[in-house]
Amino acid sequence: FLNNPQVVKWAGALAASISTKDPDAAIRELYLRTLSREPKPDELTNNRSFIEAQSASYQDAKNGQQLALADLAQVIFSLNEFIYLP
Repeated sequence: FLNNPQVVKWAGALAASISTKDPDAAIRELYLRTLSREPKPDELTNNRSFIEAQSASYQDAKNGQQLALADLAQVIFSLNEFIYLP
């Protein structure tokens, strides 16, 4: 599921639809859209670190933060919380 081309496409589309450049606001919006809840404080901190590291890895791309947000969306799509209803 994590490397499925369709999931990668969906994650990229979701990241592209998030309008804010502020990492914390983008993470919150991503959580609200996918999990219908705000991220917990530790999730926000960990995901901010992930976005920063991933953005740095895309240093040659103009849209590094958007690519990093797409990577985070792809991870969230793979969470049990996203896949299974309680």
